[in-house]
Amino acid sequence: MRESETLLGTVLAGRYQIDNVRLRATGSTIFDATDITAGEPLSVRVTPLDSLVDPALGTTTQADALEAFERHMETATSLRHPCIEAIRDHGEITHEGERLVFAVTERLAGGSLQDLLDRNRRLTPSQALIVGIDVCRALDAAAKQGIIHGDLRPSRLVFGLDRRVRLVGCGTP
Repeated sequence: MRESETLLGTVLAGRYQIDNVRLRATGSTIFDATDITAGEPLSVRVTPLDSLVDPALGTTTQADALEAFERHMETATSLRHPCIEAIRDHGEITHEGERLVFAVTERLAGGSLQDLLDRNRRLTPSQALIVGIDVCRALDAAAKQGIIHGDLRPSRLVFGLDRRVRLVGCGTP
């Protein structure tokens, strides 16, 4: 995305106001946002549609990429488990001539397990056990719906403000 700061203050889908940049990841930017109809804090992941065009994954045009994104979002939205990131909504916009797709999720502001490890902090054995069990439960719930995560790593284990871990990236490109 060329200038993610230009999205600040933008309202997506008539209800999600972009508040500030939380994280710039490869190809995407994650923003803190507010659902202005419910007053609820959320996160919004915005990705340029061009970055989803990948012939190796079967997308050779923006139309193919948009169709694949929609399929991924349907899969991710169907997953309901307390230890899996909740996808609330998704959509497409054009901003300053660039086509973007977005996914609206619950706000997980507790940082990832990778963030914790990068700060040389460690989980206690009992915390590690709880995190491990919760991740296994999340993977089991996904597998029962025929979904395999395929990219499990510490950065994909994110903590909510309730200090519970959520598996992120299920069913998303």
